[in-house]
Amino acid sequence: MQRVMHHQVMGRPLGRASIVGGSSRVSSRHLIYFLLFFIFGCGTSVDQRQEEARIGSYNQDSTKVSKAQLIMMYSGFATFADGLMGPETRDTLKEFQMSRGLPVTGYIGDATWTELMKFEQQEGPFTVERLQWGLRNSGFDPGSIDGRVGGMTLQALSKFQQAKGLKETGRLNPESWAALQSSMPP
Repeated sequence: MQRVMHHQVMGRPLGRASIVGGSSRVSSRHLIYFLLFFIFGCGTSVDQRQEEARIGSYNQDSTKVSKAQLIMMYSGFATFADGLMGPETRDTLKEFQMSRGLPVTGYIGDATWTELMKFEQQEGPFTVERLQWGLRNSGFDPGSIDGRVGGMTLQALSKFQQAKGLKETGRLNPESWAALQSSMPP
C-alpha cells in the first residue's frame, strides 16, 4: 500500500505527494508558467530572437553574416568573413559590442546591427564580392568572386597593401578600403 502525505504551508494544503511516485498532480499555475516559457522564447534572449529574425537560425543568410564580419574586420577586429556564425564570430561580436557600449551578447540584435550599419552608411556597401572585385580590378587575384574571404582573397589583399605602401596586415582596414574604392563596383 502506497503511503500518501499531505504537505501544508501556513495551514494550507500544497497538494498530495507520494513517497514513491512524487507529485500526483500538476497545478494550473505550473502549467501556465511552462506554456509561457515555451511560447515566449524557451530561454532565448531578445538579441538572439532578433538575430534569428534577421539572418535565420539554421539556414542562415550568409551574406548578412559576411557583411557583419567584414565590417568588424574593417573596424580592426580579428575575424574572417566566411559567412558562418561560429564561435569565433560570436567572440568578435562580443568584443565589438563591448567597444561600442552595447549589451554584450554575442548576437546580432537590433542595436548591434544598427551600429554595424553606421559604418556602411559612411563607407559604402560592405560586401565581400565588392572587396574581391576591387582587388581583381586593381590587378590582384582574389580567386573566385564567391563572397567568402578565403586564403586567396587575404593574400591578394596583403599584396595590394604592400604594393600601395599601406601597412601590410592581410586584413581589411579603413586605409585599404579607401584605396580600393575606385576599383570597386558601386
